[in-house]
Amino acid sequence: MKRILLLVLIVTSPVAVTGQPKTKGILLEDLTWIEAEKVLTEKTIVVIPLGAAAKEHGPHLKLKNDWLIAEYLKNHHPCLGVARCALHVC
Repeated sequence: MKRILLLVLIVTSPVAVTGQPKTKGILLEDLTWIEAEKVLTEKTIVVIPLGAAAKEHGPHLKLKNDWLIAEYLKNHHPCLGVARCALHVC
């Protein structure tokens, strides 16, 4: 839990200071394969945050805790310095 909290704090710090990320990413899930082929180059950075949807963290947290954190990062931090989320290109 401490690692997850630290990760969230590190990730949100630059956004809180600057207000907005410098660039916006692209969710590959919103593209066709033809469109994705154009944005996926050898220099493209793809970030895939993974969150287990049913991993036990003790009696105080829901099983979907990791998944919720991954979804939060996907939806609220559009670039995180390099890219946004599951199959998301910046």
